[in-house]
Amino acid sequence: MTQMNQHLGWGGVPDTDRATYFKEQLMMGWYELLCCPSAMGCVIVSFKPGDPSGGQAEYKIKLRLSHSEHVPRFQLHVVYQGKTRQWIVGHMEKTETHLRAKEGEFIRVQVWKVTCNSWVYERRRSALHRKSALCYSAVKERPTPTAEKMEQMGMTIATQAKNTSATEAAKKSQQASKGKEGERWVQTIGVSSKNYKLSVEPPQSNEKHHRNLEDISVLRILYQGKKVCVARKQRFAGTLGKVCRPYLGVQIKPSKLNEKPGEAEEQEGLEGKSLLDTHELMLLLMCLAWSEETMSPAVDRTEHFINAMRAKSGEQGSADWQGLSVQWDTGDVRTRLSHVPYAELHSWGAEEEKQQEEEGEDEDVPAEAVMDIDRPAAQYAAQQQAAAGVGALEDVYPGDSAV
Repeated sequence: MTQMNQHLGWGGVPDTDRATYFKEQLMMGWYELLCCPSAMGCVIVSFKPGDPSGGQAEYKIKLRLSHSEHVPRFQLHVVYQGKTRQWIVGHMEKTETHLRAKEGEFIRVQVWKVTCNSWVYERRRSALHRKSALCYSAVKERPTPTAEKMEQMGMTIATQAKNTSATEAAKKSQQASKGKEGERWVQTIGVSSKNYKLSVEPPQSNEKHHRNLEDISVLRILYQGKKVCVARKQRFAGTLGKVCRPYLGVQIKPSKLNEKPGEAEEQEGLEGKSLLDTHELMLLLMCLAWSEETMSPAVDRTEHFINAMRAKSGEQGSADWQGLSVQWDTGDVRTRLSHVPYAELHSWGAEEEKQQEEEGEDEDVPAEAVMDIDRPAAQYAAQQQAAAGVGALEDVYPGDSAV
């Protein structure tokens, strides 16, 4: 097991307890996969509690050559018998990254293209064995990618923050606050297929928004209105690199959309066996896109833009100090993403208007004090008003005739 871990580029897990990595309780029949960061990508294992290695390796994510460092590409390979095979079942590419920052506000929108495919067994030559020998035939049944059950998905991840610590209302209510106390973080995920709905779990406290980016740690995926996947990021203190690469625990409900090739599994010595079908692979790849740091350290300027949001205008590290444009709003970002019809952004203005309406409904008009006429004090006050000629119009005073 140690040699296999070294071959795959990862040396085990920091904790072997199941509750450390998975959000939901143990569900019978669900796949529980743990994505472990490695030197060049990450290794995906079938989690086994108490195993120092985390479990049996099923897949491996590898970085692939791209035309730009800001457009990373990843490939999902099958791990079979402890070795990473050249059978690719998934592709991921972050095609666009939009970053905006000004004093008190931050936006980052990532556009992903995710593809997963299946394969069929065909008699063909491999790339390494093109010629046949006297007692050896290069033509064998080999797994070959096919577009028959291929799935493609467009995905946008919008991360937004609002820093209200500089406003007068926040200063009055949070005089002792520092840094992140006045920040509100939200994350909105849009996909090209209406069958899927991805949402981030709200904070456990009574607050409406998360306090920082690291608190956004649980993702839920619904397929046709039913929960089919839950992913959770788990960070560990003491990281040696510039970026803390979280472990990702993914729970996937088995799918009955695609039938697995039973005949192929019976054949011995054939490569390319996969634990998940294409629908389940799509769920896994979307979770990995949401947790990009698990696959590789982020290379964009997200941290610089977050610091620009927290700095006041004119200070070192602020947006104008870095030469960033501050003449923008959420509508401008939506216009920039007009070619991505499924992109979703959170609207702070609509949220504030709704909050003001709710506060207006909660404000009750103070009721006027009404005295009980049966009490002696009330009777005495009524007599004094009658003597002075003051009272209600329907009151009848002495000397008046009743009609």
